[in-house]
Amino acid sequence: MINRIEKLLPFHPLPESDESIGQWIDRLANSNKVKFKLMLEYIGSLSKHNGFIQTLNQLTGLSIKEISQMKNEFKSKYWEEYKQCPIKNCKFQTKYRKIIFPHIAFKHNIGVKWYECSLCDYKAKTKNYLKKHLSHTHNIGVKWHECPYCDYKTKEKGYLNKHFTFKHDIKVKWYECSLCDYKTKTKNSLKIHLSHTHNIGVKLHECPHCDYNSKSSSTLKRHLANKHNVGVNWYQCPHCDYKTKNRENLIRHLAFKHDIGVKWHECPYCNYKAKSKNILKEHLAFKHDIGVKWHECSHCDYKTKAKQNLNRHLAYKHDIGVKWYGCPHCDYKAKSGVNLIPHLAYKHDIGVKWHECPYCEYKAKEKGCLKKHLANKHIKMTK
Repeated sequence: MINRIEKLLPFHPLPESDESIGQWIDRLANSNKVKFKLMLEYIGSLSKHNGFIQTLNQLTGLSIKEISQMKNEFKSKYWEEYKQCPIKNCKFQTKYRKIIFPHIAFKHNIGVKWYECSLCDYKAKTKNYLKKHLSHTHNIGVKWHECPYCDYKTKEKGYLNKHFTFKHDIKVKWYECSLCDYKTKTKNSLKIHLSHTHNIGVKLHECPHCDYNSKSSSTLKRHLANKHNVGVNWYQCPHCDYKTKNRENLIRHLAFKHDIGVKWHECPYCNYKAKSKNILKEHLAFKHDIGVKWHECSHCDYKTKAKQNLNRHLAYKHDIGVKWYGCPHCDYKAKSGVNLIPHLAYKHDIGVKWHECPYCEYKAKEKGCLKKHLANKHIKMTK
């Protein structure tokens, strides 16, 4: 093949504006109908004796000055170590020389053989990626992988294996914590558990604007966006002034406020329909007693369909799990923050919204009291 390159090479395409040497060599190989890999190896073999720029000069007739002015992304004397990536500033290396050229194609977009989709503008760097695209996007050559235990099916065999692991506990490799009974199906979850629960392998990410720190870089990023508006990508509603820092919130807003992109979930027993699966689930439970999970009180016959109702019942009826809200000005305490508000207003005049009489200096803490005052004292004036 080397001899073939020496005999051929009739086509010497001139470099295009802003084209790098690597891209130019790629076009040189394509013009002469040889692989980029062979062309670069041939240039490398000649460069051992003549130097890289000089070899390109002899090979193509392009002046050394013109070649030197091009973007030269190759390391000096790259040909001396074929197991390292020849591209400058790339630290990739491998034990196997044949892996270098796929690396150059995928990471540096040099020597790529593109596989184009005949149905759309998509193109891929491997035949297998094109095959996946045809399957996922155009449903061509699809091989469904079905779960024998439920209705789940997928186009990817790897997804079916994950489904087995997470849904049916089949072929599970458990990762166990050596300090407690925790176990998980993923190594990363165990790492997070050790960090958050046992402070092992913790790397604190500190906020540069306040005292906040986090064990997770993603949590710090969320903090910076929510608290300091740093790195925020705003999602603006095109139909109103609503904007959010979360794309999912915008999708939900468009569905619930503007009926855009709504997937309706219909009740099979009545005309009710909901914009979310969870809301339909609540409707089925509360209206049709379907899929109800009853929450029963262990101290009396009370039961409810909502867990928060049971918690409220335990607190108010049995004084269990009560969070007391104490008045800072007297000994009064309430089981609800809502109940503390009227106490502060009526007993200590804190947080009062006064309702004032338009005819005299009377004012009341309740709208109903003002109405009675107006009827009793100013009825003649209002007629």
